[in-house]
Amino acid sequence: MVDLHTAYASHLREVEANPSALERAQVTLGRDMVEFLKRGDKALEAARKALAYASGNPSDGAGAILDPKEIRLMSPVPRPGALVSAGKNFSDHVAEMASKKGPSSPVAFLKLPGTVIGPEDDIPYPPEVKNLDYEVELAIIIGKACIDVSQDNAFDYIAGYATFNDISASPGKYWPRIASSDSPRRARRPAPITHMPTPCP
Repeated sequence: MVDLHTAYASHLREVEANPSALERAQVTLGRDMVEFLKRGDKALEAARKALAYASGNPSDGAGAILDPKEIRLMSPVPRPGALVSAGKNFSDHVAEMASKKGPSSPVAFLKLPGTVIGPEDDIPYPPEVKNLDYEVELAIIIGKACIDVSQDNAFDYIAGYATFNDISASPGKYWPRIASSDSPRRARRPAPITHMPTPCP
């Protein structure tokens, strides 16, 4: 596992003789993956140089090569700009929901960016929740702004993939509820746990 900031700073200092190596590395790569993706091709090229330097100089990494046992993994993309989820998007689930008079085709819904946590963080179990459940999902990370992208060009916008745990729960007796947006007279609906803090490791 490689610390990109340290490895790229070493590359800048040793290969390009840059006197402001660490500052340049921080500006080029950003503080986290969200900033890294916003910086585009320049950040990606810097990351490639950092990995090449660390691979070619394993004993001169100046702390760039890390022992996985000594670090704590955080969310790969903390607080993404948007978190769009797809439901009923595989045939068995669609058939199951159709038999229960549910949606017969895929649906999309949003989650709040603040719900994302790291793979080693605890998932809270609120006392008002019953039947806390999980679903293993595939997260597709979009690396740059896009709209109306054709199927042929879709992969040009994908930065990577991650495992995603979609936590959900059945409402309990004291489950918080929200009013219907289309009719204030309509009975209130349970507020989904997917919008509460930290249900998305």
